[in-house]
Amino acid sequence: MNAFPTLATQRLRLRELRATDAPALFAIHGDTANMRWFGADPMIDLAQAHALIDTFAQWRTQPNPGTRWGIERAGELIGSCGLFKWNRSWNSCALSCELAPAARSQGLMSEALRSMLDWGFTHMQLHRIEA
Repeated sequence: MNAFPTLATQRLRLRELRATDAPALFAIHGDTANMRWFGADPMIDLAQAHALIDTFAQWRTQPNPGTRWGIERAGELIGSCGLFKWNRSWNSCALSCELAPAARSQGLMSEALRSMLDWGFTHMQLHRIEA
């Protein structure tokens, strides 16, 4: 894939995750209640957040790449969302997302996902996205 696709909405910036995001990502992924539906155990140390950022970066180098965006509002990382498990033959992939508790109930994830999904349908030529 080419350069990382930064997306902008009215209130958000979807951008590549970086090492400096590890503390915010750890706060989200270290919260047991937050991870209840995510499908992963809560993180127990900051090193896991750094490793997750590295994993997301490596997705883009795979034969069927995935993309994970950091969701930023007013300069602060409030979550992430991504498209992965891209099946080019079926024009499909999966999505996942998480949001910091303080950023919920404001329509922010809906806003982020609309932008991400538009990008996926246009640039990945998707027909189906599974959550």
